[in-house]
Amino acid sequence: SLDSLNKQLDQIKGLEKENEKQKKQINDLNAENGKQLSQINSLKDENNKQMEQIKNLEKENEGHINEMNVLREEIKQHLNQIDNFKDENKKQAQEIKDLKEENEKQKKSLDSLNKQFDQLKGLEKENEKQKKQINDLNAENGKQLNQINSLKDENYKQAKQMDDLKEEKKEQNKQ
Repeated sequence: SLDSLNKQLDQIKGLEKENEKQKKQINDLNAENGKQLSQINSLKDENNKQMEQIKNLEKENEGHINEMNVLREEIKQHLNQIDNFKDENKKQAQEIKDLKEENEKQKKSLDSLNKQFDQLKGLEKENEKQKKQINDLNAENGKQLNQINSLKDENYKQAKQMDDLKEEKKEQNKQ
């Protein structure tokens, strides 16, 4: 019947659409697959490079091991030198001890000299004070001398006045 045919046609159309979708999915998956293959090839190349680097590093490592052995030998020599330096150091420590003792003696002498120097400074200060006192006394003395001279002048004037008065009296007595 026609209805049945139409239903079948619709089903066929539906299946064709489904088929188209699946074809598109397959194409997308193929494209994705192509990308992944490309990535895999890149990773293989990267892997080969890294393997090459590992080989080179292993060679370098052998070189480093040889260098380390040379350095070990040098370290042994340095340790021997250090032992020699320690012996030398002991001798120098004794010399330093002797010098310190000598230094202590000299310090004591210096302390004694410093005390004497301090005493001298004290005497100098005392001396300065006395000089100032002398200067003050001299200044005071100068003032007193001036006063004495003034008094002498005054005295001289008064004596002259008295002489003049005596002369006047004599003159008056004569008359």
